[in-house]
Parts: sequence; C-alpha cells; structure tokens
Amino acid sequence: MKRIFILIAILLPGVLFSLPLPRYGVWADLSRDKYILVDTRFSYRDYTRFYSPGRVGFVELKDSLLIERMLEADVTFSPTREIFVQARIPYKERLFLFGTKAEANGIGDIVAILGYRNRISDEIPCLFVGASFPTGDTASDSPLGTGSFDITVGVSSVTRDYQDNEALDFSGHLAIWLRNLTGNEDVELSNEAEIDYWIRYPVYIADKPRLGLVGETYILLGENIKAHYLVDLTLGIFFTPIDCTTVELSCSYPVLSKDRENYQFSPSLRLSFSVPRGGK
Repeated sequence: MKRIFILIAILLPGVLFSLPLPRYGVWADLSRDKYILVDTRFSYRDYTRFYSPGRVGFVELKDSLLIERMLEADVTFSPTREIFVQARIPYKERLFLFGTKAEANGIGDIVAILGYRNRISDEIPCLFVGASFPTGDTASDSPLGTGSFDITVGVSSVTRDYQDNEALDFSGHLAIWLRNLTGNEDVELSNEAEIDYWIRYPVYIADKPRLGLVGETYILLGENIKAHYLVDLTLGIFFTPIDCTTVELSCSYPVLSKDRENYQFSPSLRLSFSVPRGGK
C-alpha cells in the first residue's frame, strides 16, 4: 500500500500541466448556468486481466487475447443552477481469443447520476449520488457487463475560471461504490473508493482556451472480498475549434494494479459539446 502513496507523490507534480478527462462524465466540469451537455468518448483496450461474472471472477490472460472497443455517451442535463442529472450509456465490442474466437457487442452497464451544486462558490464541492445498472450481457465468454447493481455517493470539486484567464485549473472527485446490493451470488466484486484528479493547462488564442495538454490520475481502492487497487495515468492534447465544443486525444496507462481488471494501454478520442440554456 505504501507504493500507492509514493506514486501519488511522484505523479502529482507531473500533471500540473494538463487538462482533465473525467472518468465518469463531467461532475467537476459543470458551468454555473443551466445547460445540456453531450460527452462522447471512443476508447480501445488490450486487456491482460478481466472480470467474468458467474463464479469465474477475475481471469488472467496469458495465452489468450481480449480486445475491447467502447463508445461511451454521457448526457448531462441541468434543469436548474443547483441540480444536474447525468446518464452514461456505453456501447462495447469485445473480441476474445482463447483457443476459439468469441465476439460480443451491445450495451454495457448504464450509470445514472443525480447531483447538487451550491450557488455560493464554484470552489465548494458539489454532492452526487448514483447507480450502475446491470444492463450489459454477462452470458458471453467476453461479457459486456458485471451483472451487479451498484450505488455510489461522492463529492466533486473544481477551481477554475477561464473568463479571468487563469492558466491552471485543479479538479477532482471522490466516490464510494457499494457493489452488488441485490446479493447476486454470481458476482464477486468488492466495495470501492474511486479518486480522480486532474489539472488543466490551456493555451489562450484571442482570449479563449483553444489548445492545451491533457492529463489525469485515476486511483481505485477496494477491500471487502479481496484487497485490490488500480492506478492509471492519462496524457494527451485537446483542441477547441468553436465555443462549447472540445476534441481530445489521449492515452491511458496503468502504472499500478493488483487483483483488478488491467490492460496494457488505452488510447481514446473524445468529443464534447454543450448547449447553454441560460435563465435563473
């Protein structure tokens, strides 16, 4: 466990010149106005260890191959300045080679979030609750979901103000996940704590942040059925061709992993745009 905290101390200065890719949408990247936001991300992963429901648990891939292509769509709607709701819908394509070839494609586990942010200051953390629904197929050799119904609670914080031309933004969130609340005997997942933090370094063109670097550090800790952790680092670039639209290209690499799903690397392409609705 000491290696994790040592690694955090090493990585934190290294991401001071970066822009975030939030793991679960844009909890910490919300404007103070009412809006609708669509955030899509296409990613590729070459797994070395993956989770298979049905009393199988985690499977090591030594003489086999599992490739996953995933398109995630986050839709966030803010009916008021204080309340926002968000849905994440993942579409997955998985290719599993282990003696024989197995393919699967379809919707994965859908996540829904309800959040509250205060009107006093952006620097006061917002609160959120949510759930992950077992909508992904688990019958295939390359399952699309976990078969588990989970809930999450957490806080999200951001310090940013592009209008004042501040060069650095620090953002982050802490979420607690309670796994398998329905008591499915085929599911072997531990409760987890999720920590995600990032810093933006934009380049201003005509007083607007049009270019910048991308970086994120993601930490997952769990200890219930079995102690485990995952730490990965994301680096890349972003481009904002027009207002309210961002294109990002990045790659994630797991620097530490124990008894958790793992992959060699994960390049991703992200497109997000928002529609401000104004009003009080």
